[in-house]
Amino acid sequence: MDEKNKKQLTENQNYVKVLAEILIVTATENTAQRGHRETTDYSKTIQNEILKCLGGMVKNNIIKEVKESQQFSIIVDETKDIQKKEQISFVLRYFYEGAVHESFIEFSEADQLDAGALSEKIICFFEKHGLEYKKNLVGQGYDGAAVMSGVRAGVQAKVREVAKHSFYVHCSAHCLNLVIVDSVKNVSDAGTFFSLLEHLYVFLSGSYVHTKWLKVQQEMFDGAPRELQRFSDTRWACRQAACRNVLDRLPAIIHVLEEIASEMHPQRAVEARGILGQLDLNFIGYLVAFKTILSESKILSDQLQSKNIDFSKAVNLINAFKDTLDDYRSEDTFGELWNNIVDRTQNKSKRVRQTTKVLQDSIIASTLGQHVSPDGKTSFRDKVYYPVIDHMKGEVERRFSKTNCDTMNGLQALNPSSPWVMMLCCWQRHMDQTLMT
Repeated sequence: MDEKNKKQLTENQNYVKVLAEILIVTATENTAQRGHRETTDYSKTIQNEILKCLGGMVKNNIIKEVKESQQFSIIVDETKDIQKKEQISFVLRYFYEGAVHESFIEFSEADQLDAGALSEKIICFFEKHGLEYKKNLVGQGYDGAAVMSGVRAGVQAKVREVAKHSFYVHCSAHCLNLVIVDSVKNVSDAGTFFSLLEHLYVFLSGSYVHTKWLKVQQEMFDGAPRELQRFSDTRWACRQAACRNVLDRLPAIIHVLEEIASEMHPQRAVEARGILGQLDLNFIGYLVAFKTILSESKILSDQLQSKNIDFSKAVNLINAFKDTLDDYRSEDTFGELWNNIVDRTQNKSKRVRQTTKVLQDSIIASTLGQHVSPDGKTSFRDKVYYPVIDHMKGEVERRFSKTNCDTMNGLQALNPSSPWVMMLCCWQRHMDQTLMT
């Protein structure tokens, strides 16, 4: 190659390198990859081709590391994209150069969502990338849906038929989320409370109401105004922040609703009055109770989702959470919580439900089978607080059984950063030195 061609080749390589660096930055920041002087040499087609090449290089490097590490695990989840099509995400987890890596590989469209089709999709993924899954796949991570976790006909069972060592693990953070979801679903009044809380968020997020909401906070409280938290169906422990913010800013919320309820805009006024009428003693009771309960689960949730999770500490937190639920089930703890509820109401009056004279001495307190909301300390304790605690205790015992906790402790013992592994390595070095002398 003559000097002229070498120079041209070097210039082209530097040009492509600069374009690649620009594409990486813009793709990472999710910004537009075009400017006011875009030419055909840097069109969207060229950009997409360069991104595809870069993505292929990254993917090939990850697959190379997985093959060198030999043993690996697969994490699969499905979700709908913006076109409502089911997409499957593939993530590989492996140990390489002294550290555990979790690397996203690709999305793949799912035509069918039955166990047979999904398991075949996963096996095709292994074969496409040349991974020795039959002897090297040691773990499977899916959600707890029956089609994925089924012992006999689920995806994990079908994959295990061909990969004998692939142990199935249900995400512990997702298990904790299901503990809270199932506990709330089994107590209708608790579910109604969270629906009201979400409706309150939507109402205060409207442009006109939101401006008034921020202004009232600045007048009534010091510091920056707070925003109410949007709910997530997959992260129920985070609803603790929503309960906390509503409880701390309740006077401002009531003030805003009262102002809007007296305005001339009929639709907003009716909606404000409807919400305002439900911010009673029971609502404050739900806020205080769930803020307290979810605060404890939030600590455990953060640990289970930590990138550098310590499974032995997580097990200790699980056991501590079980003990905390036992403490919450006592009369003394509920008495303290109820006093907090009463203090928060600031002597806010509430109309007492009138019972028909015929039913005054009966267990049934209403006719026509209508739903009766908890009204008073005993009713709130027996119909809301204790049932939620009891359901949560049962779900925690079921989803975080002794077997599961023992498995988590065993996994931690195999972690290279574990004190037990370090102690074993030190002991091994000591024995080697002793034998040499």
